[in-house]
Amino acid sequence: MEFKYRKALRDYLASAGEAHLQRAYELGCRALNGDLGILDMSRLHQEALASLPPVSTDGDPAGAALARDKAVETFFLEALSPFEAAHRGSRDAFKRLKQLNETSERRNRELAAINALLKQEIAGREKTQEQLAKRERQLAEAQRLACLGSFEWDLDTDTLHWSDELYRIYGLEPQSRKASLGSYLVRVHPDDRLRARRSIQSAVRNREPYSLVERIVRSDGEVRTLHSRGEVISAGDGGEGSLRLVGFCQDITDRRQAEEMWKRYETIVNTARDFLTLVDRRYRHEAVNDAYCLAHGMPREKIIGRAIAELWGRTPFCAIMKRHLDQCFSGRDVHYQCWFEFGDLGRRYYDINHYPYLHNGAVTHAIVVTRDITEQKQAQDALQESKEHYVQLFREAQEMEENLRQLSHKVVTAQEEERKHISRELHDEIGQTLTAVNVSIAMLRKEAGADGRLNAKVDAAQKLLAQSLETVHRFARELRPEMLDHLGPYAALRSYVKSFSERTGIKAVLQPNVSLDGIDGQQAIVLFRVAQESLTNVFKHARATEVEIRFPRITGGLCMEIADNGRSFRVDDQLAGKGRRRLGLLGMQERVRLVNGTFSIESTRGRGTTVRVQIPIRSGQKINGEKRTRDPIPARVPTTKKTKLL
Repeated sequence: MEFKYRKALRDYLASAGEAHLQRAYELGCRALNGDLGILDMSRLHQEALASLPPVSTDGDPAGAALARDKAVETFFLEALSPFEAAHRGSRDAFKRLKQLNETSERRNRELAAINALLKQEIAGREKTQEQLAKRERQLAEAQRLACLGSFEWDLDTDTLHWSDELYRIYGLEPQSRKASLGSYLVRVHPDDRLRARRSIQSAVRNREPYSLVERIVRSDGEVRTLHSRGEVISAGDGGEGSLRLVGFCQDITDRRQAEEMWKRYETIVNTARDFLTLVDRRYRHEAVNDAYCLAHGMPREKIIGRAIAELWGRTPFCAIMKRHLDQCFSGRDVHYQCWFEFGDLGRRYYDINHYPYLHNGAVTHAIVVTRDITEQKQAQDALQESKEHYVQLFREAQEMEENLRQLSHKVVTAQEEERKHISRELHDEIGQTLTAVNVSIAMLRKEAGADGRLNAKVDAAQKLLAQSLETVHRFARELRPEMLDHLGPYAALRSYVKSFSERTGIKAVLQPNVSLDGIDGQQAIVLFRVAQESLTNVFKHARATEVEIRFPRITGGLCMEIADNGRSFRVDDQLAGKGRRRLGLLGMQERVRLVNGTFSIESTRGRGTTVRVQIPIRSGQKINGEKRTRDPIPARVPTTKKTKLL
């Protein structure tokens, strides 16, 4: 570009033609847009002038020089005009750019201020939103803690909005379904539904608040009690705007139950005859029940706040009550009994209990329970005074019982001795006499000879005598079998059972038990007499076909059972009644009792009757192959009986 511009410049200077000037102008513009600057253009102009040949002085030298200088000036002006135009444009552009920059800076400052305001406003809005969200969370938490839900009903659009807690109160998932007046009323208890509808309609119609206690029924059937309040408000001034019914519902079921429970507790406390008192650390009354007020003859308002010493007296308080209250305030349960002079009631004896009342881990009060036990104390004192007398009477009764037992023992012993004596008399004296009579009758037979009539009478007399002799021997055996003294109780029982079976036709079975021979004589007599009386009762009353005497094994003693398959009876009725049968049962009981044994009877329909006797074995006795070295059964075992419904 520099070379082309230099050549165009020389051509113009050499010929001064307009075409070369135009060419130089275009090249100058292009050079301006290229890499050449004003200094480069000046250097080219200087070089072009230096390269021009000298002007000829022939003719008109002054005019030629002037013409060349003018051409050079013209060329320079034309060549520099693009630079001038560009410079002016740049200057104007720079000026406008400067103005724009100033405007931009001003606008930037304004935008920065606006941005700062926007940031402050955005921060304020975010803070407000955060505070609003926090308030909403706090409100939701407060509603949850208070079991309180809110609602808003737009009466113009019939749109009802429930808070999340109100959904939970109704047993629903929050926002799980659209709320409406109908969905609300259908959950109200049928007995409260009409009243709730009328309250809401009246509030909407009269523009007045409403408040009611209603019951709702949850989906699972649970009934809850709510306290509902609402108010109609207008969005505009003068009541011309849209109407809304806003309010809340609080679940007061637990509070109602607590109030009812508290009323029951209060009733229990006030109906108690004991004195119930709540005492603070200054020894003043904070709460009392009706019995306490009645005892002091003062209303509750005059007792609350007064010191204990004012009502009970300074001396009893300082000497007795304060010490026990201080122990209670230290955290201990206190119990004591004491006499007090109690106003018009006189001297009374009280049972007093102190219980510490804790609040936040510290004892703040003492619960005092006072019971008037004067009559009980007097009865205890009287009982204590008569205790020795009762003990003496008891000892005398024991001595009388022991004397009676010994007397019974003596009676039974004497009875057995008498039986033994009579048995021997029957066996020896009467038996021998009858035998002698029988011998005499036999001798008469020899003297009668062939007298048939006399022989017949002799035979009849001998038969009658033999029967009498057998009867005497049987009476003697039943009164006191000699086998019992010589061969032992088992042999005596075996002989008696065999005789009983032959005489009555009842099948009688005696289980073997030779160990009976190890018991003493008195025990043997008891077993034999019980068996004898039992078999007699079986024959007379039971209508049995079989009877069994068995000896089941027991620890520490001997057991005998007489069981039959006859008809049953009521044991209690027989023992309580009169007659021979009762005497027989009582006789068996008494005999068993004399040897410290137990006697029982079981009688069941279809199973017959079982008489059971248990006798303890004494030291040194050998029963069932076992020798006892000590008495396993106490010295006195009561007689028992068992009765089953027939």
